Amino acid sequence: MREQEIFADSHHDLRAAVDDAFAAENLRIAFVFDRSTGRFTYRGHDRETGMLVREYTSKEVIDRLVGLRILAGTTFVRPA
Repeated sequence: MREQEIFADSHHDLRAAVDDAFAAENLRIAFVFDRSTGRFTYRGHDRETGMLVREYTSKEVIDRLVGLRILAGTTFVRPA
């Protein structure tokens, strides 16, 4: 598998995990990279109206993903 294909698969898996983590609030999360700060912002948009509901920090998104994985009985972070 080429690097680009691996990235596409990883991005698809991450998108699906984030969508699952915020599904209960009916939010779709947009990943926005701010070049000036070098950081990602995560914006929660209402799935029906598309209106911006809230912005999340990276930590909030990761905490939500970890919580979802723990509930599902899987591990999000694997030991090296």
